[in-house]
Amino acid sequence: MELLVSNLKNIREAHLKGEKIVLYGPNGEGKSTLIHMAMLIVSKLGAPRSMYDDEVLPQYVFDEATATAQLDEISVELRQRNMVVRYKDRSYTIDVLSGEGVRLAEWSVWHITTDEINYQGTPKICRQPAISYTPIEQREGLKDFAVTCPAIAQYIGNVHYDSMQTPIGWIPIRHLSYGEKRFLAMEVAIYSGDYVFIENFEAGLHVDFIKLLLDLIGEVQATVFIETHSGVVVKYALLKGYSVYKVERGSAVPITLDKLRDIGLFRREYEVYQSLI
Repeated sequence: MELLVSNLKNIREAHLKGEKIVLYGPNGEGKSTLIHMAMLIVSKLGAPRSMYDDEVLPQYVFDEATATAQLDEISVELRQRNMVVRYKDRSYTIDVLSGEGVRLAEWSVWHITTDEINYQGTPKICRQPAISYTPIEQREGLKDFAVTCPAIAQYIGNVHYDSMQTPIGWIPIRHLSYGEKRFLAMEVAIYSGDYVFIENFEAGLHVDFIKLLLDLIGEVQATVFIETHSGVVVKYALLKGYSVYKVERGSAVPITLDKLRDIGLFRREYEVYQSLI
């Protein structure tokens, strides 16, 4: 996926390109803004409904915003509220703030935050929902869910519907720790999704879980966007060959392994770790 965004909230201009994209930087610099713009575009083109969060992207931010995106054979140009989509020899115009969209693909799109799972579309490997919630938990969340796609459960290997095998035996998913539930939700999303957007990636995860998830991301065909504040995630993602960007001061600058020590935020993290060892 290739995404170019200009004048969106505090983003003056950002150019992102890749199938595995990691956004790193201080709080409030626009990482979530970029993720939500990408998610909005993707969900307008291949999902049953638009994944639009008016708290992250309120209507007024589109007054000056422009964006272009390339998703395989689909080209998108957004100017203010109008999104022009070109696919093969056809063109469509969509009001980006309306509920309308154009179904040009059958995509499974996932959005995972620190405390919610939001997904739409059906995994091609299963043709049924990947997860479900108990009647008690009507809203998407991490409190209580079941893995309802047999192919996904078989791939993960230690999950059976609403229970998971742990070193102490099979226990209900609702009784797992926060980190275990979040790890499981991301594992399901990465394996079953076409587009996966994860905010605050490392929240609740030990470094072993972080490494396992980053390894898994490299094994699947999904396009994955990660927002992180962790230098560990950045370094390992670079070693895996992912596209990593520093989002700060209105832009997104590519990070490379040879220039990593020049990134002030990473250097400060490294110095703190060194002082503790």
